[in-house]
Amino acid sequence: MVTQATSRDGTPIGYRTTGAGPGVVVVHGAMESSKDYEKLARALADEFTVHFLDRRGRGGSGPHTAEHSLKTEVEDVEAVVAATRSRRLFGVGSGGLIALESALLLPGITHVAAYQLPVHLPHKKHVLEQFENEVADGKKAEALVTVLKGVGVGPRWLRVLPRPLLTALLRKLIREDQEELTRLLPTVPQDFRIVGEAHANLERFNALTANVALMGGSKAPRYLKDAQATVGAFIPLAAVAELRGADHNSAIRGPQLVVPELRKFLSSGSARARTR
Repeated sequence: MVTQATSRDGTPIGYRTTGAGPGVVVVHGAMESSKDYEKLARALADEFTVHFLDRRGRGGSGPHTAEHSLKTEVEDVEAVVAATRSRRLFGVGSGGLIALESALLLPGITHVAAYQLPVHLPHKKHVLEQFENEVADGKKAEALVTVLKGVGVGPRWLRVLPRPLLTALLRKLIREDQEELTRLLPTVPQDFRIVGEAHANLERFNALTANVALMGGSKAPRYLKDAQATVGAFIPLAAVAELRGADHNSAIRGPQLVVPELRKFLSSGSARARTR
């Protein structure tokens, strides 16, 4: 069942709940929704009450506005935190940056874990512009190809295919999947912008007082490992874990590789006062 909280601007923010115990709010990443985190939530449900939200433009949540920003994302998390009285956050990809920002700005958060933090790619501005134009023109397969090849996400075996062949393959998959692959494409530009906004001033994360854990997969691309190291350099007291055998999609496709370390962290003692 989807419950809704109300963000500061009146937008409904949908979230699903399962389990029993201390509350944990899960913030998903790009091209994802709460539905993708059902396995992870069930794996934590014996020890935690897991609230996995839909960011704007997905599921039970309202649409983006023209003023959408990282601040908006934090206000959406705030609405769910207030409604559920949760004090723990777990974010994946761009959701990890949102979770860190939320822990920085919202009182009462004791634990924040981020998995597979993304890197800001200002030199890829042309890729985002091409992607947005293709989405606007209804060229969904082409837009997916632009992101896969231009940003370097997705399986390498898929990315190395020639663009015409990859486009044809994705068109077939979209038809067979009834466009499930592309329904979240319009939300991707917001993720690009949020990542850029978060990376614009990473030094502020040094002021975090919550317990922080930065997690990544041993099989993740090098650029994502570098992104985690870049952010982690500004959070000197963060616990850092490389999860053996996990890749950047394991929070969804292989949660058994992520949950043991996540459970251990979320069950750890209260946040300690930090000194600068």
